[in-house]
Amino acid sequence: MNLKTKLNENYRPKLDIIINDSIRQLIKDCWSSNPIERPSFFSIVKKLCQKEYFIDDVDIDEFNIYVDDV
Repeated sequence: MNLKTKLNENYRPKLDIIINDSIRQLIKDCWSSNPIERPSFFSIVKKLCQKEYFIDDVDIDEFNIYVDDV
């Protein structure tokens, strides 16, 4: 599929990898064809700091220490 076709058909890759539903939805929101529906950078960062967006092997205590340091 060439670039012009991808743009004209609003092509989005399939999410065949295993990710949690929160991250999957966030990706789809970012891909919205309507710019108004796309989350802001601030909103994305805020969401990614929430527990439901963490991948399974994240140490929450370590994450909190990192955030406090930053």
